[in-house]
Amino acid sequence: MFLQAMGSFSTFQLILPWVSATIARPKAKRAVALALASAVSNATNAATAYLYPAWDAPLYRMGCIVLTVALVCCASASLGLRFWLKKLNRKSDQAVGLEGVAGGAGALFRYTL
Repeated sequence: MFLQAMGSFSTFQLILPWVSATIARPKAKRAVALALASAVSNATNAATAYLYPAWDAPLYRMGCIVLTVALVCCASASLGLRFWLKKLNRKSDQAVGLEGVAGGAGALFRYTL
C-alpha cells in the first residue's frame, strides 16, 4: 500500500513539466492544460480523506482498490497519449517533408515524447 501512495504523489510532480514540454504552443492552450493537471492533482488530496475511513483499518481495502484503478487508468491514458502524439508527429513529418530531403522544410512543430 505504501508503494501505491508514493507512486501516485510523485507522478503528479512529473506530470506538470511533461505537460509544459508537450504542449508548447499556443501559450493559452498550455496554460489551460497546466491548470487542469494542477486541479486534478489537488482534487485527489481532498478525496483521500474519504477513501481511508477509520472503520476500514488496518487493510483499507476501499482506498487501495480506488488507488489501484486510478493508477491503471493513468498508465493506460499516458500510453494512449504517447501513441497518439507519435501518430501526430508522423503525420506532420509526412505533410511537411523531412528537413534536407527533397527540399522539405522540416517539421515546424513536434510533440515531445
